[in-house]
Amino acid sequence: MKILHVITSMRTGGAEKLVCDMLPLMRDQGHQVELAVFDGTPGHLLESVRQHGITVHIFGHGLKSIYNPQHIYKLKSTIGRVNIVHSHNTSAQLFTALAAPAGTTLVTTEHNTDNRRRHLRLLRPLDIRLYRRYKAIACCSEAVASSLLNYLGPEFADRTSVIENGIDLSTYSAAASGTPAASNETDILMVAAFRPQKDHLTALRALPLLPSETTLSFAGEGSTRPQIEAEVRRLGLEKRVRFLGPVSNVAERLQAAGIALLSTHYEGLSLSSIEAMASGTPLVASDVSGVREVCGGAALLFPEGDAEALAAILADLLKDPALRRQTADRCRKRAARFDIRTTTQAYLDLYTRLLQAPEIVR
Repeated sequence: MKILHVITSMRTGGAEKLVCDMLPLMRDQGHQVELAVFDGTPGHLLESVRQHGITVHIFGHGLKSIYNPQHIYKLKSTIGRVNIVHSHNTSAQLFTALAAPAGTTLVTTEHNTDNRRRHLRLLRPLDIRLYRRYKAIACCSEAVASSLLNYLGPEFADRTSVIENGIDLSTYSAAASGTPAASNETDILMVAAFRPQKDHLTALRALPLLPSETTLSFAGEGSTRPQIEAEVRRLGLEKRVRFLGPVSNVAERLQAAGIALLSTHYEGLSLSSIEAMASGTPLVASDVSGVREVCGGAALLFPEGDAEALAAILADLLKDPALRRQTADRCRKRAARFDIRTTTQAYLDLYTRLLQAPEIVR
C-alpha cells in the first residue's frame, strides 16, 4: 500500500509520538509510507522519522503554519500518489478533507475526548460535513469514541472504531526489569507538552506542600510554558523546579525519576502515562476521562485540579518504598497491553478492509 500520514507538527505530543513509532513499522512490512507535516520545526521526533527512511513533506515552519490554508493546495499534489490518506489533529483533518478528490480513501484518528471546537455550536454542522469525508474514524480509546459519537450523532457509529495507541515496549524493557533503581527518588517528573489541556499548575501548587528536598521536573515544550514559569517565580520555587525542554531519552528520564506524574484536564489515551508505567516508575495521574480507563487500578489517581490531594498521594509515595514498588509493579503489568506493533497491525488491517470493500469502514 501507498500510505500518506498528515499531521500538524512533530513537536512533543501523543499523536506525534504515535506517528513517529508507527510509520517505520509500516515501512518494515513493505508499505510505501510518507508523512506530510504542516509545521516542520526540527525536533527529535521528526528526525527519528527521517532516519528511518520515511519521505517527509514539510509544508511550512512555525506554529502559525499549522493553520495556513495554502497547505490545501500542497496536499492536493501529494495525495494523488497514494492509496490511503490518514490525518491527525484538527487542521490536518480539515485540510485533508478539503484537498482530497472524491473517492480518496480517507482515515483519521481522533486523539482526545474534548477540544475547543465542540464548545462552539456554530461549528458542529461544519464538523459533521468534515467527518463525512472520512471512510473510517479511529478513536484511540473507548472514551474518545463515546465522546465523539455524543457530539456527532449516531450517523457516524458505523465508520467509527477503537484502536488503542501503543508504545515501543522494547525501549522500556530495561526499565521494566526493575533495574537500575531510580537515581533521584525525590524528583517528580512530568512528561507533557505545555498546552491548555495539561494541568501543570496543579503540579506546581502541590510542590510547596511536600518536603523541601522534593523537586519537580517538566519535560516538554509548548505555548503555556511562559505562564508556568511565571507561576514558579510567584511561588518562589525556582530552586525546586526544572524545565528540561523536549527530551529524546524519555525512557531513561522516567527510570531515573522517583515518581512520574501526569496532571491533566482530559486525555484521549495518554501515551506519556503508558510510557511512565512501562518504565518501572510509579505513576500518579489525574482521575479524568482517557486516564482512568488506561491507568485506573494501576497508577494512583487524584481528583482533577486538587493540589492538596495530589500532594498527599505524592507524600505517601515519597516516604514509603514498599508503596512505590507495589505501584510500579502494577503499572508495568498494565503497560504490557499497549504495544505499538499491535496498534500498527490494527491500522494496516483497517486500511486493507477499506481498500478491498470501501463501503465497509469497521
